Amino acid sequence: MAQAYAHEPLPSSRSIRLISLAPSVTPNAPIRCDITIVELQSQRAKVPYEALSYVWGSPTGTIPIRCKGMELLVTPNCYDALRRLRSRFSRRTLWIDAICIDQGDDDRAIRERNSQVQMMGDIYENAARVLIWLGPAHKFTPAVFRLLSMIGFIASWSWRHNFAQFSEKLIVKTLSRRFQVWIRAMANLQCSVPQDKVYGLYSIFRAAGLELPDVDYKKTVQEVYGDTAKSFIRMRSRKLNVLLISIKPRGYDELPSWTPNWEMSQMLGPDVVDITGNFHLESDRYRASGYSLATIPNFTPARELQVRGLIVGTVQKIIVSSTAGEQPELVGKRNFSVNYVIACRAWLMQLGSIWEADMYQGQEVPANAMINTLAFFKMSEAESLELEQTEAQFRSWADVFAYPDCNVVTAQDIEAVAQLDPSSVDYSEIIEAALNHANIRSSGDTVSDAVKQILVSAGIFHFVICFQLANWAFLFLETGHIGRAYYNCREGDKVALLAGSNVPFVVREVGRDRYQLVAPAYIHGIMYGESWPVDENGVKDMTLV
Repeated sequence: MAQAYAHEPLPSSRSIRLISLAPSVTPNAPIRCDITIVELQSQRAKVPYEALSYVWGSPTGTIPIRCKGMELLVTPNCYDALRRLRSRFSRRTLWIDAICIDQGDDDRAIRERNSQVQMMGDIYENAARVLIWLGPAHKFTPAVFRLLSMIGFIASWSWRHNFAQFSEKLIVKTLSRRFQVWIRAMANLQCSVPQDKVYGLYSIFRAAGLELPDVDYKKTVQEVYGDTAKSFIRMRSRKLNVLLISIKPRGYDELPSWTPNWEMSQMLGPDVVDITGNFHLESDRYRASGYSLATIPNFTPARELQVRGLIVGTVQKIIVSSTAGEQPELVGKRNFSVNYVIACRAWLMQLGSIWEADMYQGQEVPANAMINTLAFFKMSEAESLELEQTEAQFRSWADVFAYPDCNVVTAQDIEAVAQLDPSSVDYSEIIEAALNHANIRSSGDTVSDAVKQILVSAGIFHFVICFQLANWAFLFLETGHIGRAYYNCREGDKVALLAGSNVPFVVREVGRDRYQLVAPAYIHGIMYGESWPVDENGVKDMTLV
């Protein structure tokens, strides 16, 4: 059995290892290399090298290569890259993290890994060239590289003609402004070690002004994620935007309720239905807590986050689809759709006293509150002409969902288009079928064109706009406010305004001034600072756990 290669200790905190990849004229010949140690200076390293960036894939090495005559295991992706990068007649000097950094689990290896990861920005910056290995080619590779070549030509031409002269300071400033994009994108990073969702971007974050604690692979995932969240809050803007992605409807109980859920995608999926519970609330338009600043959090205790806030209401009633949070493909797409129709209709029926009131919360006509509650993400950014169109679609939708007590169209019209017998199916199935564009189109002369237009308008409002929030619950507060939040809310939960947050949060009380964060919320009538005291009278210290 071949002797296993063991990494020699690095002599200084600025030392790095480089591999010298032996050449081969035979593609399938065994991979052979040597490892040398060099000092990384503020200028270029004395030995020019190329730094490789690639996806690890497997977390541990499984394929042997020969390093200084001894056996070193590398991952399949690393092995493929080495074979492709190996020259035929000359040695090639490379820096590859999985080989050049000791991946052992003893204390010395972990200390080295902590130090080397913090240096990775310098390592890549000092390289003569950075290589990106995407994996073996496939049938689409030539087309992709043709496209990249075109993009490269355009970028090069723009650069030469002074259209893209960006200074380093400008790049850093741009990065810092787009932290919310980074916050979301981190969940989609494919990392063999979960902590690397943070540590893999460590140098970029530090360059952009984010003061992260030192890299420490001995810390648990929840400690690393929690430290990162607190670092985002501690930035100059002192905002709680990072808390938007803390929703954990599927568990992840090992993480505190306020810690970002980077184990679940925070991007909108391919379907229209929102699966994040927060994406539509990421808007600078909202100022629920005025222009207040968040408390600067301490890094200890690790599982707690100190905030200042104000409880503004209690969730008295919740209406939510019975299949909210389920995958439509598993429960049946029509079943998923019908159940949301049931929830929407129940919400509309529950609005009785609000419908009948002259004003909603003394601010506006009730219809405005209803349409905004259904489509706040659409209404907050729509132009005036689009607003009028959406309001007209809402009126059609509300009339259809009042079935069989419609006012504009008749129950008979809806049943004729749905082609369902009301004595044998639920009202919601009839409504869902009547909004189906194919059914409307095939209804022929059984209903008038005016009725068809109303149904088409209602269908657009429901399936194109409302359906995006099919996983969200309808909330009724004891204060008379109505709103929306993700399906994991419960009756009895509180609604809190937190200093530094643009939107309210649903929280769950677990002790005196101690709360679990449940979900961000849209509560109509308090989204623009209406309930936040200018003098912050009544705002108190709260602990999120």
